Amino acid sequence: MILDSIANRRCYEGIDGLKEVLAYMASVQNQPLPPARIDLLEDRAYVQPVPFTTKPLEQCRYEAHRRWIDVHFIVAGTEKIIVSPLCEVHALTEFSAEKDIGFYEGTGGTACILHPGDFLVCFPQDAHKVAIAPEQPGPVQKLVGKIRV
Repeated sequence: MILDSIANRRCYEGIDGLKEVLAYMASVQNQPLPPARIDLLEDRAYVQPVPFTTKPLEQCRYEAHRRWIDVHFIVAGTEKIIVSPLCEVHALTEFSAEKDIGFYEGTGGTACILHPGDFLVCFPQDAHKVAIAPEQPGPVQKLVGKIRV
């Protein structure tokens, strides 16, 4: 897991694909979300817009991926994401290899509050519970980058 500000993106230029994803996110941080997915490195990296309304904690569940790293970037609003080691959560459903996603339950983890300009990188070993309202539910404009591992 990496939690940082987009202002520090140059610190991560050595991570394959992350440089391109963060550069794109920085270039659009004060603009409306793009209308659709943006491919950055052929089939290795892309960014997609994800507008949503945050929810109470009890309505959220952990997810994890095996083939993709997630990069969560907040353009507007505030989102709480809880990250837990995959080995500390329990499967709710069978992992979908086709969709590269599994859903999990668990307690604990590290709570991260993301504001505009913040990003969070979740690796395959990081189960992450997203879209949590830090206080009251509210709208969020977010970009999610995907980097193939």
